[in-house]
Amino acid sequence: MRDLVIVYGSTVSMLAGKLAEVLRARLYKADRLRDVRREIEGMEVLVLYSLIEPLREHLTTLAEAAVVAASSSKRMVFAIPYIAAGRRDARFRLVAATLDSLEADHLIMVDPIVHGLTDFRTPVVGLSAYPAIARWFRKSSRRMRELAVIVTPRLSNRGEAYAELLNAELLVLGESDLKDGIERAKGRGYTVVLLWDQARSCEELDELGSFGADYMALPHVACQRKIGGKTRIIGSDTIDNPYARVTVADILGNTIIAV
Repeated sequence: MRDLVIVYGSTVSMLAGKLAEVLRARLYKADRLRDVRREIEGMEVLVLYSLIEPLREHLTTLAEAAVVAASSSKRMVFAIPYIAAGRRDARFRLVAATLDSLEADHLIMVDPIVHGLTDFRTPVVGLSAYPAIARWFRKSSRRMRELAVIVTPRLSNRGEAYAELLNAELLVLGESDLKDGIERAKGRGYTVVLLWDQARSCEELDELGSFGADYMALPHVACQRKIGGKTRIIGSDTIDNPYARVTVADILGNTIIAV
């Protein structure tokens, strides 16, 4: 995208800064866009925002910024790395309806709820942070014992690919069996990686840490403070958080150029 500017929300300032470097784009905060609307006239605009809780509040800010951007720019693309609502949550359809009404050219998401993508009329491009997290483990694995990747059944396909990539043992366990299963794996000498998809709050992150894995790998961490515990958390920067060990700026930048 030429003559590109990035309009970003308060939930993705880390990612916005890195993405601006990748794309050599100017940055504008979403909640201040009305003050600079003349500066984006005739530009291509990327609206970058992760919709964490309070979801409706962030969705309103995003929509207000997108209305300004659409009225001044020649083209608009949404990058919404994270949405804090499952498809069975009524708010997911509210998000889909709101984003569709704003008529962006494309919607880019990171590790989205796949069966929820049909709720969007806007063309959706799905990306994944898992490969970047896997590369982090591959670089660090020399310092670890033999790896065991543990997942629940809903992430078994992702776990199979991950375990193969890391040459690790795969264990698929029910959530009620996680703590005991992790303890057994550690007793057999494994470095245990709990593979997850999201932590929607610090409380949920703390609960996941209580299972006792050596590492927890997940793309979405909606917690802006450090929590206690011995589990090392490896996340991405789809949301501002202190556990972002990898960035999705490169894959997001390449996709933005392509669309």
